[in-house]
Amino acid sequence: MKGYELVGRDTELAALAGPVDPARPGQVLVLLGDAGTGKTALLDVVADRVTERGLRVLRAAATKAELDVPFAGLHLLFHPVLDALDALPPLHRDALLTAFGLAKGESADRLVEGMATVALAREFQPLLLIVDDVQWLDASSRAALTFACRRLAGAAVSVVFAGRGAKAPEGLGRTVAELRLGPLSERDAALLVDRQPIPPRGLVRDRVLAEGAGNPAALIELSAVVANRPSASSWAHDLLPLTPGLAAIYADELAELPDATRSALLLVSAVDPEDLEFASQRLPCASPEALAGAELAGLLRIGPGGIEFAHPLVRSAVYHSAPFAARAEAHRKLAEILAERPDRRALHLVRATLTPDEDVAALAESSIDEVRRRSGVAAATALMARAAELSPRDQDKARRLVLAADLARQVGNPSWSEDLANRAAEFAEDPEHRLAAQVQLGTALVWTSQHKAALELLLPLFQGSALAGPNLPWSALRGISAAAYLDGSDAARQQVRAALTALADRSGHRAEDLTDPIDLTMAWGAAALDPYHHRELAVAARATAERPLDTLPRTPLGAILWLLDESDVAVSVLRSSIDQLRNTQQGGSIGILLSHCWACADAGRWDEALDASAYLAGVAANTDQPLVRTIAELVIATVHGWRGEVDLARRYLSGPLDSGDPADCRAVGAWAYRAAGILALAEDEPATAYAHLRRLFADDGTPLHYHLSYQGIADLASIAVRLDLVTETRALVRRIVARFDGTPSSRVAQLLGHAEAVLAEPADAEAKFAEALAVPDGRRWPFEQARLRLAHAEWLRRQRRINEAKPVLSQVRDVFARLRASTWAERAERELRAAGVRVSESSAIEVGELSPQEHQVVHLAGQGLSNRQIGELLNLSPRTVGAHLYRAFPKLGITNRRQIRDVPAPVKSFD
Repeated sequence: MKGYELVGRDTELAALAGPVDPARPGQVLVLLGDAGTGKTALLDVVADRVTERGLRVLRAAATKAELDVPFAGLHLLFHPVLDALDALPPLHRDALLTAFGLAKGESADRLVEGMATVALAREFQPLLLIVDDVQWLDASSRAALTFACRRLAGAAVSVVFAGRGAKAPEGLGRTVAELRLGPLSERDAALLVDRQPIPPRGLVRDRVLAEGAGNPAALIELSAVVANRPSASSWAHDLLPLTPGLAAIYADELAELPDATRSALLLVSAVDPEDLEFASQRLPCASPEALAGAELAGLLRIGPGGIEFAHPLVRSAVYHSAPFAARAEAHRKLAEILAERPDRRALHLVRATLTPDEDVAALAESSIDEVRRRSGVAAATALMARAAELSPRDQDKARRLVLAADLARQVGNPSWSEDLANRAAEFAEDPEHRLAAQVQLGTALVWTSQHKAALELLLPLFQGSALAGPNLPWSALRGISAAAYLDGSDAARQQVRAALTALADRSGHRAEDLTDPIDLTMAWGAAALDPYHHRELAVAARATAERPLDTLPRTPLGAILWLLDESDVAVSVLRSSIDQLRNTQQGGSIGILLSHCWACADAGRWDEALDASAYLAGVAANTDQPLVRTIAELVIATVHGWRGEVDLARRYLSGPLDSGDPADCRAVGAWAYRAAGILALAEDEPATAYAHLRRLFADDGTPLHYHLSYQGIADLASIAVRLDLVTETRALVRRIVARFDGTPSSRVAQLLGHAEAVLAEPADAEAKFAEALAVPDGRRWPFEQARLRLAHAEWLRRQRRINEAKPVLSQVRDVFARLRASTWAERAERELRAAGVRVSESSAIEVGELSPQEHQVVHLAGQGLSNRQIGELLNLSPRTVGAHLYRAFPKLGITNRRQIRDVPAPVKSFD
């Protein structure tokens, strides 16, 4: 197949450079690979490059229709230059004219025909011969060409054969170079899919990648199949249909099989892989004997591990080549066989049913919990959506669509949830169903740029007794709390605060109790709205975090702890929450994942923050959530800025600052201004840094964001000292402190104390530093405390209290070194030298240096290992390997794994 973009084939292109190098004449190479792996596309690139260099290229593609036509392939290859036959010796000329049917006479023997082919090729030196689809090359042409290859040594003629299968054409001998074209790596496959005109998103993208299995043509064709039906519920859990081009690859093999074998194949293709062994034991018509013909044709493999298709596309081709009636009959047989597994029976009956059927819909709904347990929330969502489609009554359809929308939210796919909620609203006649659809729709909008619209949808529901359902208030409360936090305006907070108070009065629940999931939801709302008004809640949350994991749902608790600046405990709880979500195959709450990213950054677990943020950025891109991706990349930009990795920080920060008006999303605005200030500081541009950080507060001290703005105040004050803006900034900080709403957490108290100390009048500085350093538990934020202690040590040195400053400077330098905060480590070392301490050069930190694990991952990737293979070697998940590469490539100044072949192996330590 032609026309698709060449991705992930740099290594192969480099290998193909040999046969087309005039300095290396007489090269012969055989390019082997499955259909659709890109052999022809590679040959197109090679032919173009050779032509651009002024060399002649003769090219032919054999066809199955001419497999039995003598010399058909050779004639097609040399057809453009047949006029040159007259220049050959008569013996050779006549042999080829006769072979090509251009003259009458007896055929020459094979030796003469071979030598004639050699003579004709030599007439056009330097020359590249390309023969594609060599598996269909007729025997006479193959004999002549392989003979010629063995006689062209020393001539400026090179030959490239390309074909399917695992063997080179017969007659070439064992010394011919072979290049095997395998599937694309996971990363390159994803890149190719994402570059399509209408790239698939979400679960559909996962299916395209899974069924394409690294085959470039399949990935492109399948992306095109789903482009016109982008709904996740359409294709998320059904086999994707093949385009005619893909189906044609397997059509001949299927058509030549006996009817019984095709029937057996259809049953095997219709059953889910996890049920295949169980079902095949109960299907005599799908026995190994019945499938023997398919096995001989290479369509599947049968062994101790069971039945396995040679490629996912084979399964799709078998399934979709059959008419619906045959597929439905296969599913009904499987439903009968799997009757003891109600969830599997439901899945097959759903696939066999076209028209509304309440019995099938009800069975599907009753199986949701088991499907969720066995196959994950995404599979349960798709089944519930299908149950809704099969519901005869609108009220059942609406109810089931609402349930499906809620499941899609748990998957972490708000666009899918929004689609299902909108469809539910269309069919909802009952007031409760309309309310439920409205709640799901508003909740789906929260993590988009439409959080204001989410508030407009959800806030009216808290008036009077609108929220009648037992769970609706709490779902809506989670949504409006997150939306108010992102919005960040006083108006949004006041509205949501009123709703929270009304709900608390009506329910009797209080945020500080934390005894059940409803309490946690109340606490989440309280912490999101007023993080500095609930110190008693922080104490209760820390105590709750110490309880056994199974006594309380933990997913909201970690976010509550992060909002209340209990960063270290938050990291621990959020880790266990995310592990629990992944173990149950849920995508997870976006709020939980974002909380984990920022909590790790705040607590000094920067590598974990980068890994978590890279994962979340991928999830956001996959589910088409630009706002979430922006926030995830702001975490990455912030950490790289702290580490002095300015190129990386700038790369991830380039979009957020220009993404819109900060007033529309004050949380993103505050994160972006702080990250921009950190980056400018790392670039030693204090005026620019000050300008960014100054935007975190209005002139009267009002914060841009009631929670996040305070995290930049110490940086703002420190830069003011460098710019000699102490007087005005001191006055600003006083106004900020005076307008502070609530009781600062230990973290914010340390940051405010830091700002006041560096801006203090000389007579007050020591007391202010002492006050800031005395903040309880300041060490829980290691980077921020090290910054404060560095500022104090600098002040001590300026006061000529050098002996007091030295140990502090050594300690903070070690903290910065551990964090790989190079800019700050160098600053501490400069202070140590100024204090008369000799600093070892070995303690210096290299900007952009890979971590040991990043180095190991990059080296193995450079050796051609896939993410899964690297993960097996290093005991990491493929997703974590991908995250390491995601962070490492920019550090190395590269864009893909094909550029890392020369990365040396990590040096082993023998300490």
